[in-house]
Amino acid sequence: MKGFTKKDELAGQDDVEFLGTLKSWHDAAKKNRQVFDWQWYLYHNYYQGNHYIQFNKKTFQIVNPPRPRGQVRFTVNKIYSTCRAIRNFATSYRPKWEVVATSTSEENINSGKKSEEALDYYYDYLNIPKLNKGVVLYAIKYGIGFYQYGWDEEATGLDNQEGEVSVWIRDPFDVYLDPSGMETGDIQNCRFIDIAVSMPIQDIIDNPHYKTIDPDEISGDNKRAASAFKETMITNQYSNASDSSKELKRVIAHETLYKKRINSKKKKLDPDLWTTEVWIATWIEGHLLRNDSTEFNKYNLIPIASDNNPNEIYGEGYIKNLIPIAKVLNRLESQIVEYNNTVNRGRIIADKGAGVSKITNETAEIIQKKQGFDVREFKMSGLAPDIQNQIGRLSDYHKEISGVEEAFMGKVPEGIKSGVGLESLKAQTANNLQDLKDNLEEALAKLGEGILEMIANKYVASRTIRAVDNTGKQAPFSIKGQVGVEPNEKLPQDTYVIGNQNQVKVIIGSGLAYTREGRITRLDKLLEQKVIGPKEYLKGIEFGNVEEVVEEARLAKFDEAMFDKLGQAPPPGMAPGGEGMPPAGMEGQPPPTGAPPGGQPMPQGIAQGQPEGDNWLKLADDEN
Repeated sequence: MKGFTKKDELAGQDDVEFLGTLKSWHDAAKKNRQVFDWQWYLYHNYYQGNHYIQFNKKTFQIVNPPRPRGQVRFTVNKIYSTCRAIRNFATSYRPKWEVVATSTSEENINSGKKSEEALDYYYDYLNIPKLNKGVVLYAIKYGIGFYQYGWDEEATGLDNQEGEVSVWIRDPFDVYLDPSGMETGDIQNCRFIDIAVSMPIQDIIDNPHYKTIDPDEISGDNKRAASAFKETMITNQYSNASDSSKELKRVIAHETLYKKRINSKKKKLDPDLWTTEVWIATWIEGHLLRNDSTEFNKYNLIPIASDNNPNEIYGEGYIKNLIPIAKVLNRLESQIVEYNNTVNRGRIIADKGAGVSKITNETAEIIQKKQGFDVREFKMSGLAPDIQNQIGRLSDYHKEISGVEEAFMGKVPEGIKSGVGLESLKAQTANNLQDLKDNLEEALAKLGEGILEMIANKYVASRTIRAVDNTGKQAPFSIKGQVGVEPNEKLPQDTYVIGNQNQVKVIIGSGLAYTREGRITRLDKLLEQKVIGPKEYLKGIEFGNVEEVVEEARLAKFDEAMFDKLGQAPPPGMAPGGEGMPPAGMEGQPPPTGAPPGGQPMPQGIAQGQPEGDNWLKLADDEN
C-alpha cells in the first residue's frame, strides 16, 4: 500500500476534521488488537511468576483469587529461565556489519569499508547492545518488538557538534498498526502507524515543534498507557496515586505516522510520477499539535518477530505454548508440598470424647487423653509414584516445545562427558531458535541502513570516528554526509563520504561453535591446515595480550633458528667431527702463514691483518 492520495478523506480537512480522522484510525487499530492485548498481558504475568491470575467474567477484570485454606500455591517459573536463555543466546555475539559498495571504484569500496567501521563504532556509541536485549525480550514475550531511529536535534554528538543519530525501542503495547496492513505481513504496507505513549503535560507545552496551547485547555490525568491491560500492568507494579499538581499531570500523546502519495510531475503534459512521503501527526485528546512531513519515504520503525508466520507481522512468541505445561507443573509440585506438610505435621485418630490435650514442658510434649479412649497416629500411604514420572514428562515437553536444552541453560546433562556432546546439544538448540536469530540479523541490517541514511542527510560537517584496527591500536578517521559535500570538493586525507544508498548485511555469531571446547577444536584444525595464523587462533580462543604473545613467539623462534645456524659451523679449535685440533705449529699441523722464524705459532686468534679474537656478539648481529 502506497498511502493516502488527494482522493482520500485527508484532503481539504481542517484541524478538527483531521483530528477526528486520526482518532478513528486509532480506535480501529485498538479494536483490531484487543485479543493480542489480553494475550500479552497473560504472557507478561507468567513471565513474572504470576501463574494464578484469572479473568472475572462478571466484573470483566483480571483478578488474583485468594488462596483457599490449606491449599499450597507453589510456582515453578521455568518460563522466566527459558526466556532468559533464549535472550542471552540471541544477544551473546557481536554483529558483523558488511556494507556493499555501490560501485567497483576504489573510492566507493573504501567508503563501504569505512561505513562498516562506523557502524561498529555506533553499535557501542548508541548503546545498541542494551537495546538488543530489550527488543529481543519483547519478541520472546509478545512475539514482536520494534526498533525506531531518528535525529535528535537537542543531543550533543561526535566532536561536540549539535544533533546526533538516535536509536530507541518501542513497547508493542504502544504501537497500533493499520489493520489492513497487518494482513500483508509487511509493516511498510500499513497506511498508518499510531504510537500512543503517556507524556507529561509540561513536555508538550515546552516542545518547540508543537503548536502553542494554553495549559488550562489540557485536562491531564494519571493514565500511564492507552492500552487498558498495560495500564493494569503498570499500576500493579507502581503506585498510581493522584496528584493535583499540573506539572505532574500526564496525558496520552499520539504520534501517528502515515504515508502520502505525492504527484511529482512538474508540467501539465508530464506523466504522473507518484512518490511516497511519510508524514507525522502528533495529537492529544481535543488538540492537533502538528502535522508535518518527514525526510523518510518509509517508516523508521523496524519490527522484529520471534518467528515467521506467512502474511503476519506478529510472531507466536515463546510463552504461549508453555503456559499449559506451567499450570500442570505448578499443581503437581504444590500437591507434593501439601503432602509433605501433612505428613510432617502428622494426623491423629482419637475416639470422640477422648479429651485429648497437649502439655508442653522444657523436655518434651505430653499428650493427655481420658482413660479408656483410643488415640493413635494415622499412618498415611506414600506419595503416588506416577507424580514424579509426570513431572519428568512435563520437563521433556517443556524442552521440546521451547527448543531449549539443558546445555543451553548452563547445565551439563547427565551422561554427557565430552565437549563434543555438549556442542551437539547447543547446536541443536541454536537450530531451533534460528528464526529469532535470522530476524534479529535482518532488523539490525535495516537499522544499519537507517543510521547511514541519517548520517548522509544530517552530517554537514565531518565528524571523527575513533575506530580500532585489528592490532588493537587507535585508527581514527572522519566521515561526512553526502548533504555536506560540494561538487568537485577535495576531501582531506582519511575523510570519507557516507551516501544515501547503502545495502547492509549483518551476521550474528562466531561461525565456529557454541561452546569453548568446540571452538578450540575447530580452530586447531584450521591452524593445522594453515587456513589461519597464530594471531587469529589466539583471538578465536579469547587469549589476552595477543600482540605481545605473537611478538615474543616470533623473536623466540628467530633466536632458535639463529643458534641452530651457528651450531652448524664448529667453533675455533674444533674439528668438523667435534674433536679438538692440535694447535698450529705442533706435530701433525703445519705452521700458519706468517709464523715467526723457529716455527713458534702466534697466539690463537692473532693473524696478520686480523683483530684479536672472534667477536661473537658481532657475528650474532651480522646473522640477524
